[in-house]
Amino acid sequence: VDLGEGGELRVVVSGLVEHVSIEELQDRLCVFICNLKPATLCKVLSSAMLLVAKSDDGSLEPLIVPNDAQPGDIITIDGLTRNNFHNSSLFFI
Repeated sequence: VDLGEGGELRVVVSGLVEHVSIEELQDRLCVFICNLKPATLCKVLSSAMLLVAKSDDGSLEPLIVPNDAQPGDIITIDGLTRNNFHNSSLFFI
């Protein structure tokens, strides 16, 4: 996955195969949590987490990002600053 880190790609493993098709994710901007400790899932080292939303009917889908978003953009939350995230996760597109 290209997260706007100067051409470096990250491997991201998720348990979403039964919920989100590869076609839904391919060539799409998505939201990732990036400052997690890398974890091995299915014998593959994953270095970020894809953020999805769960609808009322239980279906999962990636968050929709603004049309002008670019890989590497940081998502902001009204009322919070980067300093508030020192013990939690930063969200990147």
